[in-house]
Parts: sequence; C-alpha cells; structure tokens
Amino acid sequence: MSLTLAATLALSVAAMTAVPASAVTSYVEGTDAAASLFNPMKIVDIDLTIPESSLEVIRTQEMCGTIPYQDATLTLTTTTTTYGPMEVGVRLKGCYGSFRQLDDKPGWKIKINKVSGQNILGLKRLTLNNMVQDGTQIHEAMAYRLFRAMGVPSSRIGYASVSMNGREYGTYANIETLDSVSLRRWYGADNTLHLYEGAYGQDAVSGWESYFEIDEGATDNIADLTALASANDLTGSAWWTAIQRVADMNKMTAEWATEYYLRHWDGYITRNNYYLHSTLDGKFTMLPWGADQTFDGPWWDDYINNPQGVMYGRCMGVQACRDLFAANVVKVKNLANSLRMDQMATDVGGIVGSWGITQTRDWITERKNSVGVWIASNTVGQTVATLRRSGSKSIGTWRAPDSKGYTITAYQVGIKRGGVWKYYTRTARTITFSHARRTTASFRVRALTALGYGPWSTVKTIRRN
Repeated sequence: MSLTLAATLALSVAAMTAVPASAVTSYVEGTDAAASLFNPMKIVDIDLTIPESSLEVIRTQEMCGTIPYQDATLTLTTTTTTYGPMEVGVRLKGCYGSFRQLDDKPGWKIKINKVSGQNILGLKRLTLNNMVQDGTQIHEAMAYRLFRAMGVPSSRIGYASVSMNGREYGTYANIETLDSVSLRRWYGADNTLHLYEGAYGQDAVSGWESYFEIDEGATDNIADLTALASANDLTGSAWWTAIQRVADMNKMTAEWATEYYLRHWDGYITRNNYYLHSTLDGKFTMLPWGADQTFDGPWWDDYINNPQGVMYGRCMGVQACRDLFAANVVKVKNLANSLRMDQMATDVGGIVGSWGITQTRDWITERKNSVGVWIASNTVGQTVATLRRSGSKSIGTWRAPDSKGYTITAYQVGIKRGGVWKYYTRTARTITFSHARRTTASFRVRALTALGYGPWSTVKTIRRN
C-alpha cells in the first residue's frame, strides 16, 4: 500500500464516528451571489414569454434531441427582487423518461447570456427539471446535498414556479447548471480543461471517446479523455497504476459510494448518466447527474456486484481501490446520519407539498440499516491471539484474520496491567511487554480495515511469578 493510500484510509477511519446530529437551520450553501437562488426552502417565480415563431421551432424538438436556443423573454421574481424582463434563449430539456413536449410539463434549459454579458446573480444559464421522474419532488435536493457533503462536485438545488405565456406549469427543480460558473466554485478559476457528458451506455474506454458531449473545453483536442480511456483498457494492478495518474481515485470512489448509498439508478455504476471533469493537469473526477432517480428499491443493490460502469468494475478487482470505496461507504453512511436527511425530507417536503415525506423518511431508515448490514458482513473477522512468557517478558502474537477482501492496515492491541487497559497500534503481528513479578497481565487484539475494526480476540491472561 502506498503512503498516500494509507494516509487516506487513516483519515477515512478517523471520520467513522459521526458528528452528533443537530437541527439544520439553513440548506443554503456558498457565499456567492447566486446561493440564495439554490435554497430548497424557497420557491421563486419564473415567467417565460415565448413568441409563436420560437414555439414553432420548439415543437419540432424530439426526445434526446437538441435545437438552437430560441428567442424568449424571462422574468424571475424572488421574495425581494425581480430580474427582467430580459431577452434569453430557451429550449426543451430531457431524454428517455423525462422528456415532455409543450402540451405536457416540459423541462427547460435557459440561456441567460444570450445577450452578451447578461446574467442573473452571476449565472449564465438556468436548468429547470420537470421532476416527472421524481413524484416526491424532494429527492434531487437531498441527493445532491449528500454528494456535496462527500466532497463530490455537484449541483445545488432550488425550486421555481414556472409559467409560459400565461400557462402555469407548476413547480420545477432549479438545478445549478454544470458550466464554467459552477465549476469555478469547485475547481478554482481557469482550472477546467474539459467537462464531458456521458449518458446511456457511454464509458471512458478506447473507441468511445467521440460519443461524449463536450460541455466545456476545446473540442479539437481530447487527449485527456484518450488517456483516461487508455488506462481503462487495462485491468488489475496495471489499471490501478495507470488510473491514479489520470484520476483522483479518492473522489471517484466517493462518487460511487454515494451512488451506492442513494441507490442512484441513473448514475455511473449503472452506466447511465454522469459527467467527467478534467483539470489542467489532466486529472479526472466525476460529477453526478440525473439524481431524480435516487432513493430506489433494494433490487438496485444487485448492481454493486454486477456493475455496468467500467471504472467501478475495475476498482472492485483491485484491493487498494476496494479499500477506498469501502472507506467512502462508511463515510457516506455517517454523513447521511449527521446531515439529518430525514429532517430535510420533512422541511423541503413541506415547502413543495410533497406526498412522499413519510416514504422517504422510511427509506432513509431502511438504507441506514441495510448499509450497516453490508458493512458488518464485510468487516474483518476475529483475530486469534496467543500469549506466552519468555524470560522476563510476555509476548503476544496473532494470525491475520479473514480480511473479507480488504487490506488490514493496522492492529489495535490492548494490554491490561494493574487493572487498567492501555492500547497500542501495531502493523506487525507481535508485541512484547513486561509487568511486575507476581502479577497478571491480559492481552487482546483486533484488526482494522477500511470498514472499521473487527471483533476483539479472546482475552489471554498470563501470570509472572
């Protein structure tokens, strides 16, 4: 194991104890001017006026297709401020499952900077999800919040009541658009080489690079994506060596662990909907998308052992990568508890009038338990220890227990002298200690992996005459 990986796992294990839960007073994140628009406890009003000439073109847009942005006028009203009317560009949003035409409840993409330099609180675009695949209307806001808490770059969510030419379309999720504005918050200014959009079976393997949509960055040079694809053509230790050169694997596995926890049907593990971001040094991370299909049923767990995403599958074949994934599963479970997701379901659900508050809270309880069962079933086994005398010393030794496929990073050793237990960390499987004549000492040991400590060995006791 590399020092970097060992350090990462040590930090992950240190984070296993959840922060005590406290009442959440605000779901607003960030100090930028636009943060208030991504407050899931507020619903803004968005009114679109679209001329018939634009509507004629919009009606031709097909599912999964795109058209040029069409002329429209937008007015956005918060509780304190009105922005507009302003000239913008609009088109429909959505593909399989979510696409709707104008006579239904269409999703919208809105180009605010159709007029050069025009923005709303620094935003160049708006993405309005029709939430037809999430009847509860709260899953996206909750899911992306958990991703962000895990350090995974992902969108903030607000809500908007949308009308078009006087027709009320209802409540939409106002999803922070993944573009140069939002990427700057996560990666820093001018540190985005590319943002690639992958969907519907696309993956970063050789021969598939051209299927990715390039949302940010140059279109005439995709050497970074080619390097990632070349790494994924390998397997085993060769893949692990290569992939670490082109991807931040702690953040990658954090994204996958959060998908796993949320049972994200439309994510990367199912190879369906995701983004790949590269920085100027060519290092990739993954951003989630399509989080309206989270909080899914137990059947999803089959994907953990039968994944579609190539990188996740490669990861499960390398012990060091599985260690990172496992540590992030523990972390996301504890974060879900400390974030009080059940309370968020109640809070946000009350704002949008969700029918799914009780069902979502029940899911949160079930998932905490089922992931706990997964962790317990994969936690390292019990250590078998022996204790013997050698001259004036007592020597404790032990065998490596069943690690369940994860790396044993250390052993915790307990020694009891004078009625008091003291604890030590060892990587070798032996410890030598002394104690006063005509006294007894006790000894026990347990192993540590990314999933936490295994059970203590049977206590061994020895007397020095």
